[in-house]
Amino acid sequence: MRFADWHVCAQHELGMAMADLPSGTVTFLFTDNEGSTARWEWDRQAMAAAVQRHLALLDTAIQEHGGVHVKT
Repeated sequence: MRFADWHVCAQHELGMAMADLPSGTVTFLFTDNEGSTARWEWDRQAMAAAVQRHLALLDTAIQEHGGVHVKT
């Protein structure tokens, strides 16, 4: 994805103005909970808690480094 296209997607997802989004060199972070489909079927409550913990850790790291969480 070109940087300009990312800006348009992020602006739409976040409801943010273009000026509110990062500029220059950006880093994209993609994560995955390996085996999550089976875990959701096995224990939905435990998996929901794991996902919430995962997102909380990510959001803390993202905020500490001046980043923007674009999409879950």
